[in-house]
Amino acid sequence: MYALSTLGGLSIVGPEGMPTRLAPRRRALALLALAASSAKEGISRDRAMALLWPEVDTAGARNSLKQTVFAIRQALGAEVFDRASPNLRLNPREITVDLHHFEHALAAGAHEEAVGDYTGPFLDGFYLDLLEFDRWVERVRQRLDLGYARSLEILAVRARLRGEMSAAIHWYRRLVEHDPVSTSSVLGLMLTLAAAGEPLEALKYYLHHVTLLREEFDARPSPKIELAAERIRQELTYRPGGAMPSAPADESVDIADVPTPFSESPIVARRNSGPVRLPGRISGQTRLPGRMSGPTPLPGRNSGPFTLPTNPNGPTG
Repeated sequence: MYALSTLGGLSIVGPEGMPTRLAPRRRALALLALAASSAKEGISRDRAMALLWPEVDTAGARNSLKQTVFAIRQALGAEVFDRASPNLRLNPREITVDLHHFEHALAAGAHEEAVGDYTGPFLDGFYLDLLEFDRWVERVRQRLDLGYARSLEILAVRARLRGEMSAAIHWYRRLVEHDPVSTSSVLGLMLTLAAAGEPLEALKYYLHHVTLLREEFDARPSPKIELAAERIRQELTYRPGGAMPSAPADESVDIADVPTPFSESPIVARRNSGPVRLPGRISGQTRLPGRMSGPTPLPGRNSGPFTLPTNPNGPTG
């Protein structure tokens, strides 16, 4: 039985992983990928002709398609297309497809199995310099990438709800590696790391996210991420009795250098004046001062010059 790989590249191998003679025939491989895109229906011949031979007329495209199908049959020595289908559909008795296994796992809710099947983007590194074909590849790639990311997020959230923090961090890290600019992915990882007692690691991912957005997209992080970073930073700075975390500090992260929109707030300005109790702590929700109404005024600040109280009886003799 032959095995067609479409995730992380495009290739086909024979029994026991032996290479086939189709390797240099790129349009033949592309035709197999088109047929594999739908396990049940395959692809119509007209659609395949439009994607692979857009530069020739209908008669020429039909002839090129027939020749390519024949070349595939000759090179493999097997009928990999299902003759019972009017479309170009792969015969599951002759060829297996990693894409089909991945999509079946997604549909069945077997998310860990699906994540294991996903070895890379659809047809990664494979190009034909055909505009419509490349657009088709990009659409399929985005759909599969989204399915992979959803599986990772489901695994991460379920692990955290079960209290399995190591597993949750593992899945969130893979999610951020897959999409490092995603707000929900980075935020989920930061909050999970902080809840697991690794705030410095959370801030390190925050800094990487900030740098990536600035250098690649000239953009700023979501306010949600900046707010989470500020809260983690404050938890590090203002421990009861001024205590710092017991875990050894990561020298690559200096919390004083973490840029946040609240770095000039009164709380941060008083960082060296002893322990500070955050407002709203009793109610179970930390409320940052000045979030909606501007900075919280300290005595003598923003209210004019500070003056000593006057003795109503006049100066003491």
